[in-house]
Amino acid sequence: MITENATVAGSGVQRDIGLIFQVYQTMTPPAAGNYLAGPISTGRRYYQALARTQTHSLEQLIDRVGPIGYWDQVRGPNVSEGERYAENLRKSGLPHVIFTGAIHIDYWTGEDYMELCFQLIESRVCRLYFHPDWMFSSGAVREYMFALEKGFETLNTDGSPLHPQQAVEAMELSCAEIENLGLSPEAQWGRTDRLKALACRFSSPISAPILSGI
Repeated sequence: MITENATVAGSGVQRDIGLIFQVYQTMTPPAAGNYLAGPISTGRRYYQALARTQTHSLEQLIDRVGPIGYWDQVRGPNVSEGERYAENLRKSGLPHVIFTGAIHIDYWTGEDYMELCFQLIESRVCRLYFHPDWMFSSGAVREYMFALEKGFETLNTDGSPLHPQQAVEAMELSCAEIENLGLSPEAQWGRTDRLKALACRFSSPISAPILSGI
């Protein structure tokens, strides 16, 4: 964890994370941010691209279509759409909206991104908003489970609560859609089962006002 006003030392990924984290520290007071979780590197577009190319992993997909093709088909549209949702949240009056889609470092792994996101959520965020396609994003699913365990508000982008049971149902529907694309939803079912186990522990509803204009 990067502490307040810490000097960023070291090199590589940990230094990258420290520097980015310090930028957010200057912009967002502790526990004041509104975090938008949604597809960035995976998501519905990712599964559709796998089906089109008859591939079965991110590595295979990039090998088949190339980095530019992957950006054009998956990551680029995901980031643009996420930015639009983030801007709508800002226009609704929410302060300090955080969406990490613009952060792209070639040599970072998925775990490196998740480490940064978890640090931001734990120290900068008061609630999380979930993109309508969040359930197709492995990262957003992990962020939902993290938020649930830590006791954060979890909301849809219209401001309505995203309760654990509703989240489980969304995950189950995503598994069916992935299977309908001719792909194996085994990994998605694994994430769904983990969320089900958490939902049994954290089943009390979270209330929040509905936001207009989103």
